[in-house]
Amino acid sequence: MQKIQLVKTILVVFFVVLFFYVVRLSVFGQIRPEQQFFFEVGFLLMLAAFGEYIVSKTKLPSVLVLMVLGIMMSNSVLELGWGVIEPLNIIQSSQLNAPQILRIPELIRMFAQFGAVMFLFKI
Repeated sequence: MQKIQLVKTILVVFFVVLFFYVVRLSVFGQIRPEQQFFFEVGFLLMLAAFGEYIVSKTKLPSVLVLMVLGIMMSNSVLELGWGVIEPLNIIQSSQLNAPQILRIPELIRMFAQFGAVMFLFKI
């Protein structure tokens, strides 16, 4: 039982570190094009693992949690949130745009189709 809790804690810490790394790179830096694909796949898989962790803790349906997480990471929601944060002058540079974590539309479409097929088998 202790080992399972340790593994879950390590996964949560890894996800938090990965999330802040993604946000930092999206806002303040550039990802090389040859690394973008692996970056996005890794981020989407970690987001799904974090979603399943939330499901195990809250007993909510996994479809609902994964859909909400997917919507929260979409570029339109990030731009909407950026419009709220930007007037508060939290970030000092005025030339920063909203972070775009997921930049490859084909990858998003592929994961959406794969997720739809998996949801069909789960229901």
